[in-house]
Amino acid sequence: MNLLELCRSASYGGLELHARDFYLWLQNQQNSGDFTVFFAATDNTRLANDTQAQLIFSPNGHLLGNLRALLDFIKHHKITCIHVHDKKDLPLAIMAKKLSRQPLAVAQTRHMMIFGKRKDPYHVWLYRQLDAFIVITQQMQVQAQQNLSVARRNTHLIYHGVEPAEPLNTSTEKIAPAPPITLDNPITLDNPITLDNPITLLVLARLCEEKSQHIVLEAAALLKKSGLEVQVLIAGEAMDNEYPSRLKKLIEAHSLNARLLGHQTSIAPLFHQSDVVVLPTKDETFGLALVEAMMHQKAVIGADSGGIPEIIDHQQTGLLFKTGDPDSLAQQIKTLINNPYIINTLARSGYSKAMQHFHRETQYNITLTTLKNA
Repeated sequence: MNLLELCRSASYGGLELHARDFYLWLQNQQNSGDFTVFFAATDNTRLANDTQAQLIFSPNGHLLGNLRALLDFIKHHKITCIHVHDKKDLPLAIMAKKLSRQPLAVAQTRHMMIFGKRKDPYHVWLYRQLDAFIVITQQMQVQAQQNLSVARRNTHLIYHGVEPAEPLNTSTEKIAPAPPITLDNPITLDNPITLDNPITLLVLARLCEEKSQHIVLEAAALLKKSGLEVQVLIAGEAMDNEYPSRLKKLIEAHSLNARLLGHQTSIAPLFHQSDVVVLPTKDETFGLALVEAMMHQKAVIGADSGGIPEIIDHQQTGLLFKTGDPDSLAQQIKTLINNPYIINTLARSGYSKAMQHFHRETQYNITLTTLKNA
């Protein structure tokens, strides 16, 4: 198999990072002799630079020019499979498949939710040309069957994978088992408790309204009103100035122990300095930050929507709160404050699940096998 990883996106978020990391992993595997891998990207993008892409598209290139360049590359390198990451690249790949003079399979990994039906004649034709359609959550698998005309036999559920973190320096002292948590007797925000050492919450996501960092700050404000203090670390690149300004006003208005750290090139130190990682996003497609936290043996809390419930088994490998509800989040945080044993228990259970279901080597090997069979 001669494989071309195709991603012309100029952004550098989760989709592009996955495309990069999978390609770099493939490069290390191709010495086995049964496949060769190449990368195609847009000129002057971080993705093109980080992958040292062999096929470079002009950012202002026309469709016919891009198609001609792609067909020439396919012919010269005898490409047998194109793996698409950005849905915007799918029409280009399908046209190349139809015009190529050699057998060519096209596979797509879908990274975003599939909202709305695409059953018009054009999309029916487009998606029926796919030889493999990879989705990253069970929810997306259902959406694909409902909204797209992809053959069921060509649809594959493969979770994103994360590399296990370096072992933490944990105490050898035996930790007492965690008391059971029940929803029949939920912990409320009554009976304030004074903490000498507040727990630290970490939020990892780009700063924007849909990522809902404000929900975490509002929950921290509710806790403080009841006499509880938590520390909040918010790391991520700002998409504009308006939302970070709103977050700063929340911090100042409630005198919260919270910091906006901006974009961080290395997140491992943040995990080590935190007790709990929170992902408050509404309808997060997958929630890679949660898996990374679990690999670092950190307790996690997430909103009960999107793909997050497939990562977090409530009260077993993490805690879920009602999406968009700061009071619900505050109650989950207080559960951990009142029962510190739970933090360690959830962290260990989460790590076990991450190793079993989200290990990068395992998931990448499954993806490679799927592409070979496309």
